[in-house]
Amino acid sequence: MVSVTNKGQNRPGIERFLSALKAETFAKYDAVTIGEAYGVPQQDLHQYIGPDGYFLMIFDFLYMNIEVENIDEWYRDRSACTTSDLLVESQQQVQVIEGYLGNVLENHNQPRFLS
Repeated sequence: MVSVTNKGQNRPGIERFLSALKAETFAKYDAVTIGEAYGVPQQDLHQYIGPDGYFLMIFDFLYMNIEVENIDEWYRDRSACTTSDLLVESQQQVQVIEGYLGNVLENHNQPRFLS
């Protein structure tokens, strides 16, 4: 398994690329835009979602740890209720931004938490 963090997350210049992508493509159409942006800190969400963000919505990975050594561990020590509370909290926080977070309840690389 290859690390997402080292090669695909928070790369230098990503904001220039995403700004140009929005200006040259997304902004020209009345379209829903969704990005997969693992590791976006809460304080930076306004740059990624909402009317002034790169996308209308991104997938919400904040409550998941997909960088675990053992893929069976991402949800360990979490109950369905705890995960539910985290999901509700994240949705309440983004209402201020006027953007959307798509809740990722299961990851194709990991065991099914909800099953």
